[in-house]
Amino acid sequence: MTIFLYQKTHNETGLMYLGKTSNNPFSYKGSGKYWKRHLAKHGKDVSTKILYTSDSLKDIQKVGLYYSKLWNIVESKKWANLVNENGQGFDFMPQKVRQKVSNTMKGRPAPNKVLKQKHKKHRVDGNYNGSNGKLVGVPRYDLRNKARPRVSCITCHREVDVANLSRYHSHF
Repeated sequence: MTIFLYQKTHNETGLMYLGKTSNNPFSYKGSGKYWKRHLAKHGKDVSTKILYTSDSLKDIQKVGLYYSKLWNIVESKKWANLVNENGQGFDFMPQKVRQKVSNTMKGRPAPNKVLKQKHKKHRVDGNYNGSNGKLVGVPRYDLRNKARPRVSCITCHREVDVANLSRYHSHF
């Protein structure tokens, strides 16, 4: 698999972007956040220059960091890169930290299972009637249609309900 290290230059604004891809570098537009926003605003009229090609990701990383530091792409306003091109994108988490997070997360339920459990409705005693998904034996109170007492705000002199008084009015 051939990996390309490329430099893209926006033909209208002159902004440049340094990146790597294993796709066709002339049709691939880049993946940086700032670069993609710039393309969305100013159009996708860019020219591409291949700086280096290799089959080894380590070689691409070395050359990418070399050019990043040579041209100071993070600090310079001429470049759209937010981080140095290290061949791995924005993933700076070291392998030790990744392994520690992985070990911590083992044995926990998958996120989609947790979400499904959160949306179940429970009875007061904690039991769930799974047959029809309704609460059993608990009266429903609809607070949306109940009128709350209204008071006058001492700051703006509007009449507001009690819940909004302390949040948006009469700051003491």
